[in-house]
Amino acid sequence: MKEYQKNIFLAGLISVVTLFAIEIGGHIIYRLTNGVWIWSDQTMEVFNIRSYMDYTDDERIIAPRKDFVADPTFGFAFDKAGFRSGLNQYDSRVPNIVFLGDSVPFGYGVYSNESLPSQFFETMFQDGYESIGVINAGVPSYSLHQAVFHYKYAIHGQGYPISIVVVQVLDPANQLNIWGSKWNRTISWTTRNTSVKTDKWQKRIKSPFYRYSAIGRTLMSMQLQGNKKDHELTFDPSDEEVKKMFIKENTKDLETLYELVRSDNAFLVLLPANLSVSYKQALQEGSHQTLYTAISYLNESMKQFAQEHDYSQFYDVVDEFDRIGRDNMFVDDCCHLSRKGNKAQADYLLRMFKQDGILNTEPE
Repeated sequence: MKEYQKNIFLAGLISVVTLFAIEIGGHIIYRLTNGVWIWSDQTMEVFNIRSYMDYTDDERIIAPRKDFVADPTFGFAFDKAGFRSGLNQYDSRVPNIVFLGDSVPFGYGVYSNESLPSQFFETMFQDGYESIGVINAGVPSYSLHQAVFHYKYAIHGQGYPISIVVVQVLDPANQLNIWGSKWNRTISWTTRNTSVKTDKWQKRIKSPFYRYSAIGRTLMSMQLQGNKKDHELTFDPSDEEVKKMFIKENTKDLETLYELVRSDNAFLVLLPANLSVSYKQALQEGSHQTLYTAISYLNESMKQFAQEHDYSQFYDVVDEFDRIGRDNMFVDDCCHLSRKGNKAQADYLLRMFKQDGILNTEPE
């Protein structure tokens, strides 16, 4: 019996020493790989955070660093408020137009002076509108859900008079195409497609097991990032219930944004996701690309929302680009506009704003 107890004790001791060695080794490997110790790493690497982003303890998950100049290859910088710098200027003494959304309004792939907000500001200024500011509040990889809360935390109540808020995003269409019926509006590229809801992430990543243990960090990161078996790789475009759910959930985010925008006495402009190829034409020609259908659902929810709200408008830039052509309008095969594309969209938006009388000041 004593020999048995001794063996149990030795086995337990060996297990503890082994776990301790693994823990110490994990810390050393993490330090060598990431340049910081686990307990001092605030980037929460379970999230997809680029060098110009910081983790936030709110629905956005990440936000741009303030007063940050990115590597020259990126060709952009963020000002003291965390907005992308460019030709555009804004002021607390004048009405401002906010461009909100993802990397498209942000201008990913072009220099700061070539972004949509920069091109719009320049076009507007040349047209005589010199007393209106323009804010570039686009953030690469943001979903609609993140963009809504970026407005809430970075713009609403921050002392900027707002006249128009322009929203354009590709997500959540991409995520619907990945997750199908398992999609929810908190899923984004930021979270690397984990299906764990935001409130649960934040509780888990604040736990001591995650914050201070190499073993805990590894195990919980694997859990948070999920397993491909836990979700559908594509969605079924014939499933009407998924479509209804998707539009309903997007509408919830749009309602939240609308209330914030109206409390700022501003007008909400919604733009459709617009690819380098016409998804409308592709669907009409019988394309089975499920992403195109997901995008059509997103754009339909935007259009439907604008039709049902008095101080909102939907401007179909997809139809505009189908009309004027897409050659040299994009910098990639996705959706990022070139300088020429941004100029074309800026011209179109200013024309529509003037036509519908939503600019709240006359040219000087």
